[in-house]
Amino acid sequence: MKKQCWVTVVLGLLLLAGCRKAQAWSADNNAAEWVKASPTVSVAATAVMTASPSAAPATATAQPSPTPPRCTDSNGRVEAFEITAAGFSEPLAFSVYLPPCYAENEPEDGYPYVILLHGQTYTEQQWMDLGLPQVMDRLVTAGDIPPYVVVMPFESPAYYNLYNIALTRDLLPWLVDNLAVCDDFACRGIGGISRGGGWALYTLFQEPGIFSSLGLHSTPAFDNTPYYIRRAIQEMTDDQYPRIYMDIGANDYWYPYAWNVKVFFDENSIAHEWHEYEGKHEDAYWAAHLEEYLRWYGMGWQE
Repeated sequence: MKKQCWVTVVLGLLLLAGCRKAQAWSADNNAAEWVKASPTVSVAATAVMTASPSAAPATATAQPSPTPPRCTDSNGRVEAFEITAAGFSEPLAFSVYLPPCYAENEPEDGYPYVILLHGQTYTEQQWMDLGLPQVMDRLVTAGDIPPYVVVMPFESPAYYNLYNIALTRDLLPWLVDNLAVCDDFACRGIGGISRGGGWALYTLFQEPGIFSSLGLHSTPAFDNTPYYIRRAIQEMTDDQYPRIYMDIGANDYWYPYAWNVKVFFDENSIAHEWHEYEGKHEDAYWAAHLEEYLRWYGMGWQE
């Protein structure tokens, strides 16, 4: 009996030591080994990682595209260009005023534009010296006029008889191909100061149907202009007649010549505006009325 009890005790002690050794081994291993050794934890992990067949698939929440910041630039810019014109011995130079936010706010059909011609003995810089970029910036930013492009070509004596052809056959196609401008009769205007206005008048009626607005600022007509106007109005349709604005200072030495143009328009039933102010044939007069000119051109494109 004593021998059997001793054997029993020894076996019990051996079993107890084996259990403590196994427990100590498991505690010394890392968490991954612990999870691998535990079937209970393994089942639970599988349940979490495997999607239930009846569960709805996860839906990604669409994130709205960020709205680009609204352009708040209040300054336009002036850029200078030169192009080759047929029959010219030198390039046709011109400057272009682009309104604030020109690239950001480009209209679907392009910007309307006006070609403004300088007076004799001047260059295209005349319009900048009168303050055109600053006045345009202010009017466009305030919303007083729609944004439009202003093209200011230089007239060289070398161009003389070909100038109007260069404007319509060379300059206009270049503008459409290289700038965001509208290629339509209603989108185009032309005007000028003094001799520049004479060129504008001559050019428009040489090829009617190209320009929808005509500005004549202190303008005497060229000698042969009446002939071209009479010929043009015989061919023009009602929707090809331009808006016409005329102004001059009461003390301008070209006043009688500008008045003759007005009388000619009256006699031939060509609608126009006539504005007579105090002033002479000088920069001070044109600078004083520049805003009025730019507002008038813009009115043609006001929605």
